[in-house]
Amino acid sequence: MIPCGKIKKTFRLLLYCSLFFCILNFQSCKPKPKDFKSLRDEFESKGKDLKVLLTKSESIEINCEGSFQLCDISGDKIVMFQKSPSNIALHFENGVINAGGKAKFESGIELYTHKKSFSVNGRNYRGRLKIIPYPESERIAAINEIPLELYLAGVISSEVPARWPDETLKAQSVASRSYALFQANQREDENWHLRTTQANQVYRGIEAEEKKIWRILLKTQGEVLLVQNSEDILPAYFSSTCGGATFKASEVFGGEDFSIVGVECPYCKKSAKKDYLNWPEFEISLSELRKKLVSNYSSMKKLGKIKDIRPAETLKNAGFEKITKVRIICENGDETLRAEDLRLTADPTGIKFRSTVCRLEIRNGTLKAADGKGFGHNVGMCQYGAKQMAVEGNNYRQILKHYYPEAVLERIY
Repeated sequence: MIPCGKIKKTFRLLLYCSLFFCILNFQSCKPKPKDFKSLRDEFESKGKDLKVLLTKSESIEINCEGSFQLCDISGDKIVMFQKSPSNIALHFENGVINAGGKAKFESGIELYTHKKSFSVNGRNYRGRLKIIPYPESERIAAINEIPLELYLAGVISSEVPARWPDETLKAQSVASRSYALFQANQREDENWHLRTTQANQVYRGIEAEEKKIWRILLKTQGEVLLVQNSEDILPAYFSSTCGGATFKASEVFGGEDFSIVGVECPYCKKSAKKDYLNWPEFEISLSELRKKLVSNYSSMKKLGKIKDIRPAETLKNAGFEKITKVRIICENGDETLRAEDLRLTADPTGIKFRSTVCRLEIRNGTLKAADGKGFGHNVGMCQYGAKQMAVEGNNYRQILKHYYPEAVLERIY
């Protein structure tokens, strides 16, 4: 007869072993986190396909790692096929696109690659590539056609550092997704929807992809901001540093009122760089500025030399005054421009002439922008403000509600 104590010990041992193997089995049955590649593959079918203008110039260099073929857009006919990796220099010549002397295309080119990636002028991208000629300017344009979520993977860490709080990155992903969809809908019939620069939102392709960003996109997948009481996508503008207040979109950019109102922002002062909050004086000679203006606005050519530039309209919010329109006084007449257009004509990068919350003056043949505050157009989400809101415990929904109080957050796919 087995002693009762031994039976109990044996039973407990069997019970512990059973529990141990059950836990192991449970752990093995848990779904594994999606890896980097599976997320990319999943996102290929998510969202609208976007058309992004990578460059528009006299010549373009493309490269593919594996085999590829170039097809004529007009007839979808394979004109050039190559098995091995290669660089191809494309340029506009005598009304056609010359592909390194090996083939010529009249209406445009579509690139098909084995690895679904390619490089243009040394930068790598996913998706597809189209090359379209612009005969009137003797230039060719490289256009990246890419699913929305894959595009966003190349945008988010280009706009805000990936090391920033997750809730800030989620808010940025919703804003960027909304903005991209709005632009795509507005330019549906155009050759391209978006540029790669701050003129729209910064897109650096594969170089900007990070595992953390893929996870953020998965968590916010399909979430956009809608105009209140509407199914219209909100153009969720954003800029680096508002300096203390944002402004109404329609009053800064003109045109339709998209229900993006101005709000006070006490947050970016706690997180932004000092020279973003108060930036150094910017200056440009009037002769150089005139050349840039004439290049962008043909009506400026007949007006002659610039004599003065004055604010034509301003906005005030929370003690800040923003110039929204400027009057350019010339020898043969005047021209009125949006202040943002003047800023980005004078400094296309926007890095030195950082905002139009400033004082303009003409001195010794030079335009000076002094006492400048903030960095960007001051409309919609303040990125440094969003960072600080997350640090203080706000989630991405609360961040978006603060900067877009009249918008509705909704998942559309």
